[in-house]
Amino acid sequence: MRELRPGLWHWKAPHPDWRPSEPWDQNVSSYAIVDGESLLLFDPIDPPREIEKLAAERKTAVVLTPWHERDTRRLVERFELPVYTPLPRDG
Repeated sequence: MRELRPGLWHWKAPHPDWRPSEPWDQNVSSYAIVDGESLLLFDPIDPPREIEKLAAERKTAVVLTPWHERDTRRLVERFELPVYTPLPRDG
């Protein structure tokens, strides 16, 4: 995990559904942003303990970009987080 700027973290973790035939790298990125008392997790996968500790201490939400559910269900169940996703495209 790297702190890119104060309150902005980036980490990579292996995607559990990755196969050698995939066109994307096995290690995928996730981000966390602290804004005062709030924490936003972007496309979380295997969050480091430090990030989970922040989630337990702050008002936290998950933002998912398309196809990035990853560890969201586990985090929602553990910390009762809201999740925000883009609206589906029409047809």
